[in-house]
Amino acid sequence: MFFSLRKGIQINVSMKSFVTLLFVVLSLILNLNAQDKCQFKKDELILSFKVPVETEVKNNTDIIKNDKVNLFFKSQNVVSIRKLKRSSRKFTKEFVLKLNSSKGILNIIDTFNQTSWFDYVEPNFVGKAASIPCEVVPNDAS
Repeated sequence: MFFSLRKGIQINVSMKSFVTLLFVVLSLILNLNAQDKCQFKKDELILSFKVPVETEVKNNTDIIKNDKVNLFFKSQNVVSIRKLKRSSRKFTKEFVLKLNSSKGILNIIDTFNQTSWFDYVEPNFVGKAASIPCEVVPNDAS
């Protein structure tokens, strides 16, 4: 099979190579389209403090024992806090925050990044298998 790039320039491509290339390109396009439908949870973010913060558990909810941080979280409409990794350690750095805000998660992340408290603040990205829709909820206990 010959492809003409310009007048007088031809490339000899085997049919097998062409089909392989076509398959790869189509796979990438389909995968990108699937990811656009569900990239991250619109009301959650994950963050890591630069230094571990003291926590305690009350009524099955993680509480950060720092008034300044709690006041900031309240101003950003944080409705719940949980440790990213379940542990009995009293001090930890990584948390998942659930928000109730109309500002948009990316704007809230910008606000969090303006403080000097965090190593990172990012949306809670949703992972999925290639053909399983985002709405499918795992049936495990976590």
